[in-house]
Amino acid sequence: MTDLPNKNLLEKEKMIIYQKRHRESGGRQKYEVKYRKENPDKIKRNQDRHEKTKKRIENKKQYKKTHQKEFKQYNLKSMNNLRVKLFELLGCICKNCGFSDKRALQFDHINGGGTKQRRELKSQTQVYRFYVKNPQLAKQQLQVLCANCNFIKEMKKRGVKK
Repeated sequence: MTDLPNKNLLEKEKMIIYQKRHRESGGRQKYEVKYRKENPDKIKRNQDRHEKTKKRIENKKQYKKTHQKEFKQYNLKSMNNLRVKLFELLGCICKNCGFSDKRALQFDHINGGGTKQRRELKSQTQVYRFYVKNPQLAKQQLQVLCANCNFIKEMKKRGVKK
């Protein structure tokens, strides 16, 4: 069996040689100047790629501004699809009173924290998407309530009496 040098020792030696070379040659700045002189085509390619990326991002922003209606419709459709999936998962009936019109049904966080979660995930659509991807959590943390029952629950929580 031959004695192989320790891998970490080799890495340390390489690092020492690298640092020594840069100290002797004048450091990173001189290396970059030399690299730019030797590789102008690579530098130009990187600059071009960066400019194209900036233009693409600007074009995307401009397109979004000029097509706001389409984006809004797409987002509403996406959110409604997620709502339908959540209703399939949790049911379409108010847990308290049995109301079943989907237009007035809401998803209630059983132990509160809905506002905090919506802020963390940045939008209601993202909250719906999270629960569609995590159906076990949805069943543990959410319940379906009609707007009246949800409001009454909130008022009770705040201590408001009849």
